[in-house]
Order: sequence, then C-alpha cells, then structure tokens
Amino acid sequence: MKNKFIHSELFSKVLFTLMMVVLMELGRQIVIPSLDSSMSRQVLEASPLLRNLSALTGGQASYPSLFSVGLGPYMTGMILFQAIQLLDIDELNKINDYKRGMIQRWISFVIALLQTLQFIYTIREHINFSGIKVW
Repeated sequence: MKNKFIHSELFSKVLFTLMMVVLMELGRQIVIPSLDSSMSRQVLEASPLLRNLSALTGGQASYPSLFSVGLGPYMTGMILFQAIQLLDIDELNKINDYKRGMIQRWISFVIALLQTLQFIYTIREHINFSGIKVW
C-alpha cells in the first residue's frame, strides 16, 4: 500500500509543489550581491514610488532578493511574443514548439535582466540621493 502511494500521480504532484515552494522561499532569501540589504530596505520603505511598486508586485520588491522581479518579466515576454506572432511572419510560423519555447524563455530572460538592472539602479540612485555612498 505504501509503495503504491509513493508511485501515485498525486504524490508526485504534491512533492513537486512542495519543492517549488521551497525553491521560491530560498530565492527570496538570497540578497542581490551588490546591494546592502538593510540600506535597501530603508530606501524601499521611504520612497512612495517604490512602495507602490512593491504593492504591485505582491510585496516582492520590498526586499531586494534574487526573485524580486517576480513573474512580471515572464508575463511581459509572453505578451511581447504574442504581439510578434500577430505580425504573421512566415519564418516564425515555421518554427517548431521547442524553438518557440526557447525564444519565449530568452525574451523573458532579457526582460528580467533589464528589470533587475533598473531595480538596482533605482535603489542606488535613492541611496546616493540621500547622501550615502554605495561603492
């Protein structure tokens, strides 16, 4: 009976979900290496613009961690790729699903990289504006 439960589909789905939750929490605890976490928290709490940004991202932007950008880049990348597909380019229509998925992942990665750099730049500008040296 125990062996049957371990090999069941429900058990594997629950195990996968728990692993994703652990991975997400681990990623939220890893601080961005180039920022001082305590100073960044003070800046993020002091700026009304950054507080509103944090509210829009579900509170993920209130702490500068590895997963601070959330699902925004993925969703933006998917919307951008759908807009590109509306152009009805013949070469794009001939691409198989695997390559299409890789293109979508690369678009999401580039957008995530740009959003992360902008996030770091914004925090540093607010820190420098308050007269505190970062480097």
